[in-house]
Amino acid sequence: MEEINEIIRKAALKLKGKNYEKAFQWAKKKLEQYPNYEQLILNIAIVFDAQRMIQEVPNETEYDEYFCSLYVCVLDSDNEVTPEKDAVLCMMEEI
Repeated sequence: MEEINEIIRKAALKLKGKNYEKAFQWAKKKLEQYPNYEQLILNIAIVFDAQRMIQEVPNETEYDEYFCSLYVCVLDSDNEVTPEKDAVLCMMEEI
């Protein structure tokens, strides 16, 4: 769990650097390294999805499909560690 928190903290710091695409690619690689960590997937999706709404990200709609795939991954999970599934459904309605 601490490892997940550390990755989320690093992701948030990278987003503060104002280069969304570079931070996004870094996070995408992290998710490839940890494909079965639903908590990490969900948190990365929420952080980056929210940031692109706040920050003026060029071509922000190009990220919709990727974020939807992350939310679907969490929703399809049988893992009970992700009780935030209702929140994920709400996030998907916004996309």
